[in-house]
Amino acid sequence: MNYATSYPRTWRLFFALSVALVVWSIGYDLVQRPWSLAPMQIVSAALGVGGLVPLHGYVWQRIHHPRWLWRALFWFTLVAMALTLVAGVITIVGSKQWSFLPLLAALVIPGLVYLFALEQYVNKSSHIWQSPQLAA
Repeated sequence: MNYATSYPRTWRLFFALSVALVVWSIGYDLVQRPWSLAPMQIVSAALGVGGLVPLHGYVWQRIHHPRWLWRALFWFTLVAMALTLVAGVITIVGSKQWSFLPLLAALVIPGLVYLFALEQYVNKSSHIWQSPQLAA
């Protein structure tokens, strides 16, 4: 089943919210520290914008080459999400600040949805990658 074609409004809304989040994040950095962008802020902005490309490909069923790059992004994002989850749980349990659990969930759940879309795009959408008319 291709969820992007079965539920297009939902996935387009998720894409729009993802774009808004990336734009807000970059804009916030520029407004708060306009002349002192650290290298990590630049890397974060590049990963944010770069992460929208395969999401766009999945939502609109388009090819964005190279496929290996999106596979690498999937694994990078999976490891980053796992580390974030483990660090968050350790911090919350260690400090007994249970009120931060909803915040951790708010970080992890959209990331899991993104990982699902990325995995579907790279590994389950073979019709996209094999179709000559979509390659153009």
